[in-house]
Amino acid sequence: MTLLTASNIVKSYARSGQADTVVLQGVSCSIDAGEFVALVGPSGAGKSTLLHILASLDVPDSGTVQLTTSAGTVNYVQRSQRELAAMRNTSIGVVYQFHHLLPEFTALENVMMPALISGASTTQARTKAERLLDRVGIAARAEHMPSELSGGEQQRVAIARALMNEPAVLFADEPTGNLDSANATAIVDLLCELQTSTNMACVVATHSTEVAQRAHRIIHMRDGNIV
Repeated sequence: MTLLTASNIVKSYARSGQADTVVLQGVSCSIDAGEFVALVGPSGAGKSTLLHILASLDVPDSGTVQLTTSAGTVNYVQRSQRELAAMRNTSIGVVYQFHHLLPEFTALENVMMPALISGASTTQARTKAERLLDRVGIAARAEHMPSELSGGEQQRVAIARALMNEPAVLFADEPTGNLDSANATAIVDLLCELQTSTNMACVVATHSTEVAQRAHRIIHMRDGNIV
């Protein structure tokens, strides 16, 4: 089943006193449910921009994106930012290169946040967060602050947080780009195991050959186009 469809996505960024920089030039693609897709290409190819638009974190200049889950179909361009935020909370997980954990909260509290936002009780959120932290191999660090965690540990917390509301699709933007080789390999193994065991779709923008080789399908990008 096709989970996500993007059609003719165009995106450019204005530069003061200069011509706009066109980042995506009419890109179209689709992602199936349960599929692991790697977006690869040189820096500036448009990988991260496309990923952010597919995740509803950025808005295209033109084109459409549509997500179809058991809850129904959402056409991004027809929804308000508030509605898109609600959709992300229930259907989309996002993992960034630099973690973006909330520094004033523990690892456990960071993982609990999406569930609390969606209306779960503190007890329900805590129970599920503890289970997820155990699943990503970091249960012993649940009460530590982000500043007390290594880069690999922080990324594991970020992955657990992204999985908190059981998303239909997980987006990861260079998830191993800020890690040493040992931690990078561990995170790749973890993402693959989680994707297989949950059957969620996973879309990763990456420069890593190791990540790309583990994907079901590779989308090559260059100069704002799929090649």
